[in-house]
Amino acid sequence: MLFLIMTFWFASRCFRAATVAAAVLTTWIAPALADGDLSVALFNAPASAALDKLVPEFEKATGLKVSVELLPYADLKAKVEQQFFTHAGTYDVIMADCIWIPSFVTRGFLGPMDISSVDSKAYDFDDLLPALDDYLGRYPQGGPRFGMPFMSNTHMMVYRPSIVKPVADAFHIRLPGDTPETAWTWDQYLKVASEISKRHASDRPRLYGTSLQARAGAWLVYEWYSELFGFVKSTAERITGLPRFDWQAATAMGYYASLYKVAPPQALTWGHEEETAAMCSGRTAMDATSNIELAANPSETGMPKGF
Repeated sequence: MLFLIMTFWFASRCFRAATVAAAVLTTWIAPALADGDLSVALFNAPASAALDKLVPEFEKATGLKVSVELLPYADLKAKVEQQFFTHAGTYDVIMADCIWIPSFVTRGFLGPMDISSVDSKAYDFDDLLPALDDYLGRYPQGGPRFGMPFMSNTHMMVYRPSIVKPVADAFHIRLPGDTPETAWTWDQYLKVASEISKRHASDRPRLYGTSLQARAGAWLVYEWYSELFGFVKSTAERITGLPRFDWQAATAMGYYASLYKVAPPQALTWGHEEETAAMCSGRTAMDATSNIELAANPSETGMPKGF
């Protein structure tokens, strides 16, 4: 199936009045901030734009002055790491991809978070799936908390009907629906994507069957992880998001390699923004990730509408 929840976490250091462990991070990241000021760094995403719109309400309720900086995903990581290395910077709160947390923690960049003063009515940790909360905010598994879950993404399939329908019809495959029962399988997705790339091989500019973000690191891992769930047989593993990395993982990686063969070769260097831009500009006929949400608000992401 083509649906998978992927998650991100919100790494919060709170203010100077936090615990000693959090204050260590205060000294490294934001030593010059005035009391009552809060500097927040987010990577571009619809959830970030929504949070930014809540700032006036938050300032009115708390008396704090908040400054928000929105950055591309890769730029945020690079900037934050630079500030960690130099033990100087401006950020009090950073939005970080959950896959960054092991690297940040093992290098001593983060201190444990104290949540004893968090109002459960405002943020109820008990309302989170235990496995999800552990994956997003703790390291190692079951260890200290370093972040608060903030945003999750739904992986979805998007396609250009004018390109996809003729090919799907030729294979007697119905266009995908919006339920698990009517969604395409990964095999159907690959079959149609392969045929589209084949039919349009002589187009200039060339049209490809699918977009990908195959850049080494978090980008490839997230995308491949969604394919992995198409090969997981256990219902429990699907629900918890904790599949075993056995032959299923190898099969899923082989499948991902097959997808790359019918995607633009440049996808090997693409991340979130590039993959979405390829789909929105008409260079690819389909996509099946969480990235397409970046196209929901072109004015804020810089993505063309182009469908």
